[in-house]
Amino acid sequence: VGSPFPVVVSPGAMDHVWSDLHGESRNETIAGEQTQFIIQAKDREGNPKIHDGTAQGDMASPADQFSVDIVGSGSGGGGSMTVSGDVEYIGNGQYKVQYVIPKVGDYQVSVRTGDGQHIFCGMGEENKCSPFALSVRPGETVPAVSDATSRALSADGIVQATAGVSGVIDVQAKDAYGNDQDEGGDDFVALFSSADDENVMYRGVVEDGGDGTYT
Repeated sequence: VGSPFPVVVSPGAMDHVWSDLHGESRNETIAGEQTQFIIQAKDREGNPKIHDGTAQGDMASPADQFSVDIVGSGSGGGGSMTVSGDVEYIGNGQYKVQYVIPKVGDYQVSVRTGDGQHIFCGMGEENKCSPFALSVRPGETVPAVSDATSRALSADGIVQATAGVSGVIDVQAKDAYGNDQDEGGDDFVALFSSADDENVMYRGVVEDGGDGTYT
């Protein structure tokens, strides 16, 4: 072989210090919606991996390269909630992470290598990108799931009323997973129809509280 001669330099073994994340809006998602981001495996020099975990002495299975856990309290109490992301190798050293969280709240997303180390995204241990914060917001309002309650003390204002006396009903807007809305803007209509004469109807005045509640 003469000189000069070609040399192919391949990335080394995956390193948690340089492996990083890609994807828009990683810090916010909607309850019940599938969310995804990409992990880019890199070696200790910051070179993107071009093969899966079977290359350069890494673990035997690509599925064992990374794990993703999302931990938070969620809404409605009940203690801590943990959701594990589905990690799939998609080629060129990249792993697609998908997950669905049904309850609104504040969560922490941990991205770890197979040996349990958080990835740093090349930013050093003090500023490492894992764990990172995730806020889960309510989905669209679903009328069938939303709640209506009466303020009346002497009678249930939803099923009873006195002629000429104002009644008050409170509505809490909720999404398909029972999460309370925390913003207004939904178009609720209160319509009362006579059981004796379908042509007799009364429309209530609906006030938007601006926080997901209506009166």
